[in-house]
Amino acid sequence: MPDGMDPGTRRADNVLLRSAGAREETGVRGSDDHRCRRCRAVLRSGNTTKLCAPCERAIESREPSLAADFYARTEVATALAEYDFGAFLKAARAELGLTQEDLGHLVGLAQSRICKVETGVQRLRDIETIARLATVPRTPPDLLGFPTGLVTLVGRHEDRAVSWLHRRDFVAVAAAMALGGGPAKPLEDWIGLLGDGTPEAPRRIGLADVERIEATTAAFRDWDNRWGGGLSREAVLGQLRWVIATSRSAVCHEGTVRSRLLSAVADLANVAAFMSYDVERQEDARRLWLVGLQAAREAGDAGLAGSTLRQLTHQALHLNRPDEALRFLRLAQATTADPDHRSPDLAMAETAAYQGWCYAAAGKAQNCGRALGEAEEHFANAGDDPVPPWLGHFNLAELTGLRGHAYHVLANAVPKAARLARLMLREAVHARPPEYARGRALNLIALSATYFQNGDDLHEGIAAGRQALDSADGLNSPRSLARLRGLLRTTQPYAALPDVAQFQAQLTLAVADGG
Repeated sequence: MPDGMDPGTRRADNVLLRSAGAREETGVRGSDDHRCRRCRAVLRSGNTTKLCAPCERAIESREPSLAADFYARTEVATALAEYDFGAFLKAARAELGLTQEDLGHLVGLAQSRICKVETGVQRLRDIETIARLATVPRTPPDLLGFPTGLVTLVGRHEDRAVSWLHRRDFVAVAAAMALGGGPAKPLEDWIGLLGDGTPEAPRRIGLADVERIEATTAAFRDWDNRWGGGLSREAVLGQLRWVIATSRSAVCHEGTVRSRLLSAVADLANVAAFMSYDVERQEDARRLWLVGLQAAREAGDAGLAGSTLRQLTHQALHLNRPDEALRFLRLAQATTADPDHRSPDLAMAETAAYQGWCYAAAGKAQNCGRALGEAEEHFANAGDDPVPPWLGHFNLAELTGLRGHAYHVLANAVPKAARLARLMLREAVHARPPEYARGRALNLIALSATYFQNGDDLHEGIAAGRQALDSADGLNSPRSLARLRGLLRTTQPYAALPDVAQFQAQLTLAVADGG
Protein backbone atom coordinates (compact mmCIF):
# COMPACT_ATOMS: atom_id res chain seq x y z
CA MET A 1 0.00 0.00 0.00
CA PRO A 2 1.45 3.41 -0.88
CA ASP A 3 2.62 5.53 2.02
CA GLY A 4 -0.17 7.40 3.75
CA MET A 5 -2.98 5.66 1.87
CA ASP A 6 -5.55 3.72 3.85
CA PRO A 7 -7.82 1.07 2.29
CA GLY A 8 -10.73 3.51 2.08
CA THR A 9 -8.63 5.99 0.17
CA ARG A 10 -7.39 3.25 -2.14
CA ARG A 11 -10.99 2.17 -2.86
CA ALA A 12 -11.96 5.76 -3.56
CA ASP A 13 -9.01 6.14 -5.92
CA ASN A 14 -9.99 2.96 -7.75
CA VAL A 15 -13.52 4.31 -8.18
CA LEU A 16 -12.12 7.55 -9.55
CA LEU A 17 -9.87 5.66 -11.97
CA ARG A 18 -12.77 3.57 -13.25
CA SER A 19 -14.87 6.70 -13.59
CA ALA A 20 -12.07 8.46 -15.45
CA GLY A 21 -11.70 5.47 -17.76
CA ALA A 22 -15.41 5.55 -18.57
CA ARG A 23 -15.24 9.26 -19.35
CA GLU A 24 -12.25 8.67 -21.61
CA GLU A 25 -14.11 6.09 -23.68
CA THR A 26 -17.09 8.39 -24.17
CA GLY A 27 -15.26 11.74 -24.29
CA VAL A 28 -13.85 13.76 -27.16
CA ARG A 29 -10.84 11.96 -28.55
CA GLY A 30 -8.95 15.13 -29.36
CA SER A 31 -9.36 16.87 -25.98
CA ASP A 32 -6.34 17.71 -23.80
CA ASP A 33 -7.34 14.95 -21.36
CA HIS A 34 -6.65 12.37 -24.08
CA ARG A 35 -3.35 13.70 -25.42
CA CYS A 36 0.22 12.84 -24.46
CA ARG A 37 1.49 15.41 -22.00
CA ARG A 38 4.82 15.63 -23.88
CA CYS A 39 4.12 15.41 -27.62
CA ARG A 40 0.34 16.00 -27.56
CA ALA A 41 -0.36 12.85 -29.60
CA VAL A 42 -3.84 11.35 -29.14
CA LEU A 43 -3.75 8.55 -26.54
CA ARG A 44 -5.37 5.15 -26.74
CA SER A 45 -8.50 4.54 -24.70
CA GLY A 46 -7.65 3.36 -21.20
CA ASN A 47 -4.23 5.06 -21.04
CA THR A 48 -3.62 6.20 -17.44
CA THR A 49 0.03 7.32 -17.71
CA LYS A 50 -0.77 10.36 -19.92
CA LEU A 51 2.20 9.36 -22.08
CA CYS A 52 2.18 7.82 -25.53
CA ALA A 53 4.31 4.70 -25.96
CA PRO A 54 7.25 6.47 -27.76
CA CYS A 55 7.47 9.18 -25.07
CA GLU A 56 7.25 6.62 -22.28
CA ARG A 57 10.11 4.63 -23.84
CA ALA A 58 12.13 7.82 -24.29
CA ILE A 59 11.82 8.77 -20.63
CA GLU A 60 12.66 5.30 -19.38
CA SER A 61 15.67 4.99 -21.71
CA ARG A 62 17.28 8.18 -20.45
CA GLU A 63 18.61 6.46 -17.31
CA PRO A 64 19.18 9.77 -15.52
CA SER A 65 22.03 9.98 -13.06
CA LEU A 66 23.30 12.76 -10.85
CA ALA A 67 26.94 13.86 -10.90
CA ALA A 68 29.01 13.42 -7.76
CA ASP A 69 29.35 17.17 -7.23
CA PHE A 70 25.56 17.45 -7.05
CA TYR A 71 25.61 15.61 -3.71
CA ALA A 72 28.34 17.94 -2.41
CA ARG A 73 26.08 20.97 -2.65
CA THR A 74 25.18 22.35 0.75
CA GLU A 75 21.43 22.29 0.23
CA VAL A 76 21.49 18.72 -1.12
CA ALA A 77 23.78 17.40 1.63
CA THR A 78 21.59 19.07 4.25
CA ALA A 79 18.41 17.60 2.78
CA LEU A 80 19.86 14.08 2.74
CA ALA A 81 21.33 14.40 6.23
CA GLU A 82 17.90 15.40 7.55
CA TYR A 83 16.08 12.80 5.39
CA ASP A 84 14.14 15.62 3.76
CA PHE A 85 13.30 13.78 0.55
CA GLY A 86 11.05 16.61 -0.62
CA ALA A 87 13.93 19.07 -0.87
CA PHE A 88 16.13 16.37 -2.39
CA LEU A 89 13.55 15.46 -5.05
CA LYS A 90 13.08 19.08 -6.02
CA ALA A 91 16.82 19.64 -6.42
CA ALA A 92 17.31 16.35 -8.30
CA ARG A 93 14.44 17.09 -10.65
CA ALA A 94 15.85 20.52 -11.47
CA GLU A 95 19.32 19.08 -12.05
CA LEU A 96 18.03 16.37 -14.39
CA GLY A 97 15.65 18.67 -16.26
CA LEU A 98 12.64 16.54 -15.41
CA THR A 99 9.09 17.65 -14.83
CA GLN A 100 7.19 16.41 -11.82
CA GLU A 101 5.32 14.08 -14.16
CA ASP A 102 8.58 12.66 -15.56
CA LEU A 103 10.10 12.05 -12.15
CA GLY A 104 6.85 10.57 -10.87
CA HIS A 105 6.79 8.19 -13.82
CA LEU A 106 10.35 7.06 -13.13
CA VAL A 107 9.85 6.39 -9.42
CA GLY A 108 6.25 5.22 -9.60
CA LEU A 109 4.57 8.21 -7.94
CA ALA A 110 1.71 10.36 -9.15
CA GLN A 111 2.54 13.96 -10.07
CA SER A 112 0.29 15.17 -7.27
CA ARG A 113 2.24 13.05 -4.80
CA ILE A 114 5.56 14.45 -6.05
CA CYS A 115 4.15 17.95 -5.61
CA LYS A 116 3.01 17.25 -2.04
CA VAL A 117 6.36 15.72 -1.11
CA GLU A 118 8.34 18.61 -2.60
CA THR A 119 6.22 21.22 -0.83
CA GLY A 120 6.39 19.40 2.50
CA VAL A 121 2.68 18.58 2.63
CA GLN A 122 3.56 14.87 2.82
CA ARG A 123 6.64 13.12 4.16
CA LEU A 124 8.12 10.35 2.05
CA ARG A 125 8.35 7.30 4.34
CA ASP A 126 7.51 4.30 2.16
CA ILE A 127 10.59 2.07 2.08
CA GLU A 128 10.00 0.71 -1.42
CA THR A 129 9.68 4.21 -2.87
CA ILE A 130 12.84 5.37 -1.12
CA ALA A 131 14.60 2.26 -2.43
CA ARG A 132 13.56 3.14 -5.98
CA LEU A 133 15.09 6.57 -5.50
CA ALA A 134 18.40 4.80 -4.93
CA THR A 135 18.18 2.88 -8.20
CA VAL A 136 16.33 5.04 -10.72
CA PRO A 137 18.41 8.26 -10.62
CA ARG A 138 21.38 6.20 -9.36
CA THR A 139 21.55 7.93 -6.00
CA PRO A 140 24.18 6.28 -3.75
CA PRO A 141 22.10 4.10 -1.39
CA ASP A 142 24.13 5.08 1.68
CA LEU A 143 23.07 8.70 1.18
CA LEU A 144 19.46 7.59 1.49
CA GLY A 145 20.10 5.72 4.73
CA PHE A 146 20.51 2.21 3.31
CA PRO A 147 23.35 0.00 4.57
CA THR A 148 25.98 -0.49 1.88
CA GLY A 149 29.43 0.09 3.27
CA LEU A 150 31.49 -1.64 5.91
CA VAL A 151 32.46 1.62 7.62
CA THR A 152 28.87 2.79 8.02
CA LEU A 153 27.52 -0.38 9.59
CA VAL A 154 30.27 -2.40 11.11
CA GLY A 155 33.05 0.00 12.06
CA ARG A 156 34.58 -0.27 15.49
CA HIS A 157 32.77 1.29 18.41
CA GLU A 158 35.02 4.34 18.53
CA ASP A 159 34.72 4.98 14.78
CA ARG A 160 30.95 4.87 14.43
CA ALA A 161 29.69 7.92 12.59
CA VAL A 162 26.06 6.87 12.79
CA SER A 163 24.09 5.96 15.89
CA TRP A 164 21.87 3.03 15.01
CA LEU A 165 20.11 3.49 18.32
CA HIS A 166 19.05 7.06 17.59
CA ARG A 167 18.90 7.45 13.80
CA ARG A 168 15.37 8.06 12.63
CA ASP A 169 15.54 5.77 9.62
CA PHE A 170 16.54 2.57 11.40
CA VAL A 171 13.12 1.01 10.84
CA ALA A 172 13.47 1.83 7.13
CA VAL A 173 16.86 0.13 7.02
CA ALA A 174 15.42 -2.92 8.77
CA ALA A 175 12.59 -2.93 6.25
CA ALA A 176 15.07 -2.86 3.39
CA MET A 177 16.84 -5.85 4.89
CA ALA A 178 13.69 -7.84 5.64
CA LEU A 179 11.63 -7.09 2.55
CA GLY A 180 14.36 -6.71 -0.04
CA GLY A 181 13.46 -3.08 -0.70
CA GLY A 182 17.08 -1.97 -0.51
CA PRO A 183 20.47 -3.20 -1.67
CA ALA A 184 21.76 -6.35 -0.03
CA LYS A 185 24.99 -6.23 1.95
CA PRO A 186 27.38 -9.18 1.58
CA LEU A 187 27.30 -11.20 4.78
CA GLU A 188 31.08 -11.44 4.93
CA ASP A 189 31.28 -7.67 5.36
CA TRP A 190 29.63 -8.07 8.75
CA ILE A 191 32.63 -9.99 10.10
CA GLY A 192 34.32 -6.63 10.75
CA LEU A 193 31.84 -6.02 13.55
CA LEU A 194 32.90 -9.15 15.35
CA GLY A 195 36.70 -8.85 15.52
CA ASP A 196 39.90 -8.67 13.50
CA GLY A 197 41.02 -11.15 10.92
CA THR A 198 39.15 -13.71 8.87
CA PRO A 199 38.49 -17.01 10.65
CA GLU A 200 39.52 -20.22 8.94
CA ALA A 201 36.47 -21.95 7.52
CA PRO A 202 35.98 -25.48 6.14
CA ARG A 203 36.09 -26.01 2.39
CA ARG A 204 32.93 -28.10 2.33
CA ILE A 205 29.90 -28.26 4.57
CA GLY A 206 27.10 -30.78 4.79
CA LEU A 207 23.87 -31.26 6.68
CA ALA A 208 25.62 -32.79 9.70
CA ASP A 209 27.80 -29.68 10.01
CA VAL A 210 24.76 -27.41 9.92
CA GLU A 211 23.08 -29.53 12.59
CA ARG A 212 26.13 -29.08 14.83
CA ILE A 213 25.92 -25.30 14.33
CA GLU A 214 22.24 -25.42 15.27
CA ALA A 215 23.04 -27.46 18.38
CA THR A 216 25.70 -24.94 19.42
CA THR A 217 23.21 -22.11 18.96
CA ALA A 218 20.69 -23.97 21.10
CA ALA A 219 23.30 -24.28 23.87
CA PHE A 220 24.10 -20.57 23.72
CA ARG A 221 20.39 -19.73 23.84
CA ASP A 222 19.98 -21.91 26.91
CA TRP A 223 22.90 -20.21 28.67
CA ASP A 224 21.41 -16.82 27.87
CA ASN A 225 18.07 -17.76 29.41
CA ARG A 226 19.67 -19.36 32.48
CA TRP A 227 22.40 -16.86 33.35
CA GLY A 228 21.98 -13.76 31.20
CA GLY A 229 23.74 -12.46 28.12
CA GLY A 230 26.95 -11.38 29.84
CA LEU A 231 28.17 -14.91 30.49
CA SER A 232 28.82 -16.09 26.93
CA ARG A 233 28.36 -13.10 24.62
CA GLU A 234 32.00 -13.01 23.50
CA ALA A 235 31.96 -16.73 22.75
CA VAL A 236 28.81 -16.31 20.65
CA LEU A 237 30.38 -13.48 18.66
CA GLY A 238 33.39 -15.67 17.91
CA GLN A 239 31.14 -18.50 16.79
CA LEU A 240 29.15 -16.10 14.61
CA ARG A 241 32.33 -14.89 12.86
CA TRP A 242 33.21 -18.47 12.01
CA VAL A 243 29.71 -19.38 10.84
CA ILE A 244 29.48 -16.31 8.60
CA ALA A 245 32.88 -17.12 7.07
CA THR A 246 31.72 -20.70 6.53
CA SER A 247 28.52 -19.56 4.83
CA ARG A 248 30.59 -17.48 2.39
CA SER A 249 33.44 -19.82 1.51
CA ALA A 250 32.34 -23.40 2.08
CA VAL A 251 30.82 -25.42 -0.75
CA CYS A 252 27.33 -26.80 -0.15
CA HIS A 253 26.43 -29.60 -2.55
CA GLU A 254 22.70 -29.17 -1.95
CA GLY A 255 20.67 -25.97 -2.09
CA THR A 256 18.66 -27.05 0.93
CA VAL A 257 21.86 -27.30 2.98
CA ARG A 258 22.89 -23.77 2.04
CA SER A 259 19.45 -22.39 2.86
CA ARG A 260 19.50 -24.13 6.23
CA LEU A 261 23.03 -22.83 6.86
CA LEU A 262 21.90 -19.26 6.23
CA SER A 263 18.97 -19.75 8.59
CA ALA A 264 21.49 -21.00 11.16
CA VAL A 265 23.51 -17.81 10.65
CA ALA A 266 20.38 -15.72 11.20
CA ASP A 267 19.39 -17.62 14.34
CA LEU A 268 22.88 -17.37 15.84
CA ALA A 269 23.05 -13.65 15.01
CA ASN A 270 19.74 -13.16 16.81
CA VAL A 271 21.03 -14.96 19.89
CA ALA A 272 24.13 -12.74 19.85
CA ALA A 273 21.91 -9.68 19.39
CA PHE A 274 19.66 -10.57 22.31
CA MET A 275 22.69 -11.17 24.52
CA SER A 276 24.01 -7.74 23.52
CA TYR A 277 20.63 -6.22 24.31
CA ASP A 278 20.63 -7.98 27.69
CA VAL A 279 24.00 -6.45 28.58
CA GLU A 280 22.74 -3.00 27.48
CA ARG A 281 24.93 -2.87 24.35
CA GLN A 282 21.96 -1.53 22.43
CA GLU A 283 23.72 -0.38 19.25
CA ASP A 284 25.63 -3.66 18.95
CA ALA A 285 22.33 -5.47 19.35
CA ARG A 286 20.77 -3.54 16.49
CA ARG A 287 23.69 -4.19 14.18
CA LEU A 288 23.56 -7.89 14.98
CA TRP A 289 19.82 -8.00 14.34
CA LEU A 290 20.56 -6.51 10.92
CA VAL A 291 22.92 -9.44 10.35
CA GLY A 292 20.05 -11.74 11.27
CA LEU A 293 17.69 -9.99 8.88
CA GLN A 294 20.25 -10.15 6.07
CA ALA A 295 20.87 -13.87 6.55
CA ALA A 296 17.16 -14.65 6.90
CA ARG A 297 16.54 -12.73 3.69
CA GLU A 298 19.19 -14.74 1.82
CA ALA A 299 17.74 -17.95 3.23
CA GLY A 300 14.20 -16.98 2.26
CA ASP A 301 13.21 -17.67 5.87
CA ALA A 302 10.23 -15.36 6.47
CA GLY A 303 9.46 -16.87 9.85
CA LEU A 304 12.94 -16.19 11.19
CA ALA A 305 12.88 -12.66 9.76
CA GLY A 306 9.62 -12.09 11.62
CA SER A 307 11.21 -13.37 14.84
CA THR A 308 14.10 -10.94 14.38
CA LEU A 309 11.70 -8.05 14.01
CA ARG A 310 9.79 -9.10 17.13
CA GLN A 311 13.08 -9.03 19.04
CA LEU A 312 13.62 -5.49 17.76
CA THR A 313 10.13 -4.75 19.03
CA HIS A 314 11.12 -6.04 22.46
CA GLN A 315 14.16 -3.77 22.51
CA ALA A 316 12.13 -0.74 21.40
CA LEU A 317 9.65 -1.34 24.21
CA HIS A 318 12.47 -1.71 26.74
CA LEU A 319 13.76 1.66 25.50
CA ASN A 320 10.26 3.14 25.93
CA ARG A 321 9.64 3.63 22.20
CA PRO A 322 6.16 2.14 21.68
CA ASP A 323 5.59 3.88 18.32
CA GLU A 324 8.81 2.43 16.93
CA ALA A 325 7.89 -0.95 18.38
CA LEU A 326 4.55 -0.92 16.56
CA ARG A 327 6.35 -0.17 13.29
CA PHE A 328 8.59 -3.19 13.81
CA LEU A 329 5.53 -5.33 14.51
CA ARG A 330 3.81 -4.19 11.32
CA LEU A 331 7.00 -4.96 9.44
CA ALA A 332 7.07 -8.42 11.03
CA GLN A 333 3.54 -8.99 9.77
CA ALA A 334 4.56 -7.78 6.31
CA THR A 335 7.37 -10.35 6.12
CA THR A 336 4.80 -13.13 6.50
CA ALA A 337 2.22 -11.66 4.13
CA ASP A 338 3.32 -14.04 1.37
CA PRO A 339 0.33 -16.31 0.61
CA ASP A 340 2.76 -19.23 0.28
CA HIS A 341 3.89 -18.74 3.88
CA ARG A 342 1.49 -19.26 6.76
CA SER A 343 2.70 -17.66 9.95
CA PRO A 344 2.47 -20.16 12.84
CA ASP A 345 -0.13 -19.43 15.50
CA LEU A 346 2.66 -19.30 18.06
CA ALA A 347 4.37 -16.48 16.16
CA MET A 348 1.05 -14.68 15.78
CA ALA A 349 0.47 -15.06 19.52
CA GLU A 350 3.82 -13.45 20.29
CA THR A 351 3.10 -10.63 17.84
CA ALA A 352 -0.29 -9.96 19.44
CA ALA A 353 1.24 -10.00 22.93
CA TYR A 354 3.78 -7.38 21.90
CA GLN A 355 0.98 -5.34 20.35
CA GLY A 356 -0.74 -5.41 23.72
CA TRP A 357 2.43 -4.11 25.36
CA CYS A 358 2.68 -1.32 22.76
CA TYR A 359 -0.91 -0.24 23.38
CA ALA A 360 -0.34 -0.43 27.13
CA ALA A 361 2.60 1.96 26.82
CA ALA A 362 0.29 4.35 24.97
CA GLY A 363 -2.38 4.03 27.68
CA LYS A 364 -4.89 2.45 25.28
CA ALA A 365 -6.67 0.00 27.57
CA GLN A 366 -9.23 -1.39 25.11
CA ASN A 367 -6.69 -1.96 22.36
CA CYS A 368 -4.34 -3.54 24.87
CA GLY A 369 -6.98 -5.95 26.15
CA ARG A 370 -8.10 -6.87 22.64
CA ALA A 371 -4.54 -7.62 21.50
CA LEU A 372 -3.77 -9.71 24.58
CA GLY A 373 -7.01 -11.64 24.02
CA GLU A 374 -5.91 -12.36 20.45
CA ALA A 375 -2.58 -13.59 21.80
CA GLU A 376 -4.43 -16.09 24.00
CA GLU A 377 -6.52 -17.30 21.07
CA HIS A 378 -3.54 -17.81 18.78
CA PHE A 379 -1.65 -19.62 21.52
CA ALA A 380 -4.60 -21.96 22.11
CA ASN A 381 -4.83 -22.65 18.37
CA ALA A 382 -1.14 -23.55 18.12
CA GLY A 383 -1.84 -27.03 19.46
CA ASP A 384 0.85 -29.52 18.52
CA ASP A 385 2.29 -27.50 15.63
CA PRO A 386 6.05 -28.02 15.18
CA VAL A 387 7.95 -25.31 17.07
CA PRO A 388 11.16 -23.95 15.49
CA PRO A 389 14.04 -23.40 17.92
CA TRP A 390 13.75 -19.62 17.74
CA LEU A 391 10.15 -19.88 19.00
CA GLY A 392 10.80 -22.47 21.70
CA HIS A 393 10.96 -19.81 24.41
CA PHE A 394 7.36 -18.77 23.78
CA ASN A 395 5.62 -21.14 26.16
CA LEU A 396 2.63 -20.51 28.42
CA ALA A 397 4.82 -18.92 31.09
CA GLU A 398 6.30 -16.48 28.56
CA LEU A 399 2.88 -15.53 27.20
CA THR A 400 1.50 -15.05 30.71
CA GLY A 401 4.54 -12.99 31.66
CA LEU A 402 4.16 -10.75 28.61
CA ARG A 403 0.49 -10.23 29.34
CA GLY A 404 1.25 -9.44 32.96
CA HIS A 405 3.99 -7.00 32.02
CA ALA A 406 1.66 -5.27 29.55
CA TYR A 407 -0.94 -4.74 32.27
CA HIS A 408 1.82 -3.55 34.62
CA VAL A 409 2.75 -0.90 32.03
CA LEU A 410 -0.91 -0.05 31.45
CA ALA A 411 -1.36 0.52 35.20
CA ASN A 412 0.67 3.73 34.86
CA ALA A 413 -2.35 5.16 33.02
CA VAL A 414 -5.11 2.86 34.30
CA PRO A 415 -4.33 2.02 37.95
CA LYS A 416 -6.84 -0.82 38.23
CA ALA A 417 -4.82 -2.77 35.63
CA ALA A 418 -2.26 -3.44 38.35
CA ARG A 419 -4.51 -6.14 39.83
CA LEU A 420 -4.57 -8.09 36.56
CA ALA A 421 -0.83 -7.61 36.23
CA ARG A 422 -0.25 -9.17 39.65
CA LEU A 423 -2.35 -12.21 38.90
CA MET A 424 -0.60 -12.91 35.61
CA LEU A 425 2.93 -12.14 36.77
CA ARG A 426 2.55 -14.36 39.82
CA GLU A 427 1.24 -17.15 37.58
CA ALA A 428 4.17 -16.66 35.19
CA VAL A 429 6.69 -16.82 38.04
CA HIS A 430 5.24 -20.13 39.26
CA ALA A 431 5.21 -21.56 35.72
CA ARG A 432 8.81 -20.66 34.84
CA PRO A 433 11.06 -23.74 34.65
CA PRO A 434 14.61 -23.45 36.07
CA GLU A 435 16.15 -22.93 32.63
CA TYR A 436 14.37 -19.57 32.35
CA ALA A 437 15.88 -18.01 35.47
CA ARG A 438 16.28 -14.57 33.91
CA GLY A 439 12.64 -14.48 32.82
CA ARG A 440 11.58 -15.42 36.34
CA ALA A 441 13.68 -12.62 37.84
CA LEU A 442 12.24 -10.05 35.42
CA ASN A 443 8.69 -11.18 36.19
CA LEU A 444 9.36 -10.87 39.93
CA ILE A 445 10.71 -7.34 39.48
CA ALA A 446 7.56 -6.32 37.60
CA LEU A 447 5.37 -8.11 40.16
CA SER A 448 6.98 -6.18 43.00
CA ALA A 449 6.49 -2.89 41.14
CA THR A 450 2.74 -3.46 40.71
CA TYR A 451 2.23 -3.10 44.48
CA PHE A 452 4.11 0.18 44.61
CA GLN A 453 2.20 1.58 41.63
CA ASN A 454 -0.96 1.87 43.72
CA GLY A 455 0.56 1.82 47.18
CA ASP A 456 -1.43 -1.15 48.44
CA ASP A 457 -0.15 -4.33 50.11
CA LEU A 458 3.37 -2.95 50.19
CA HIS A 459 4.55 -5.87 52.31
CA GLU A 460 3.64 -8.17 49.39
CA GLY A 461 5.57 -5.92 47.04
CA ILE A 462 8.61 -6.03 49.30
CA ALA A 463 8.41 -9.83 49.53
CA ALA A 464 8.24 -10.18 45.74
CA GLY A 465 11.08 -7.68 45.38
CA ARG A 466 13.32 -9.65 47.71
CA GLN A 467 12.57 -12.78 45.71
CA ALA A 468 13.58 -10.81 42.62
CA LEU A 469 16.87 -9.83 44.27
CA ASP A 470 17.59 -13.47 45.08
CA SER A 471 16.78 -14.54 41.51
CA ALA A 472 18.84 -11.76 39.92
CA ASP A 473 21.84 -12.44 42.16
CA GLY A 474 23.12 -15.30 40.00
CA LEU A 475 22.58 -13.52 36.67
CA ASN A 476 24.99 -11.66 34.42
CA SER A 477 22.26 -9.42 33.03
CA PRO A 478 22.63 -5.63 33.15
CA ARG A 479 19.08 -5.41 31.77
CA SER A 480 17.83 -7.02 34.97
CA LEU A 481 19.80 -4.43 36.94
CA ALA A 482 18.17 -1.68 34.88
CA ARG A 483 14.76 -3.07 35.82
CA LEU A 484 15.82 -3.14 39.49
CA ARG A 485 16.76 0.53 39.21
CA GLY A 486 13.30 1.18 37.81
CA LEU A 487 11.79 -0.67 40.77
CA LEU A 488 13.85 1.47 43.13
CA ARG A 489 12.42 4.61 41.54
CA THR A 490 8.90 3.21 41.88
CA THR A 491 9.37 2.81 45.64
CA GLN A 492 10.38 6.44 46.22
CA PRO A 493 6.92 7.76 47.23
CA TYR A 494 6.99 5.38 50.22
CA ALA A 495 10.59 5.94 51.31
CA ALA A 496 9.46 7.26 54.71
CA LEU A 497 8.13 3.84 55.70
CA PRO A 498 10.80 1.86 57.59
CA ASP A 499 10.21 -1.44 55.77
CA VAL A 500 10.34 0.28 52.39
CA ALA A 501 13.49 2.17 53.35
CA GLN A 502 15.17 -1.11 54.30
CA PHE A 503 14.09 -2.65 51.00
CA GLN A 504 15.44 0.38 49.14
CA ALA A 505 18.80 -0.10 50.82
CA GLN A 506 18.88 -3.69 49.57
CA LEU A 507 18.01 -2.56 46.05
CA THR A 508 20.65 0.16 46.11
CA LEU A 509 23.32 -2.30 47.21
CA ALA A 510 22.31 -4.83 44.54
CA VAL A 511 22.45 -2.39 41.63
CA ALA A 512 25.71 -0.91 42.92
CA ASP A 513 27.36 -4.32 43.16
CA GLY A 514 26.04 -5.37 39.76
CA GLY A 515 26.76 -2.07 38.02
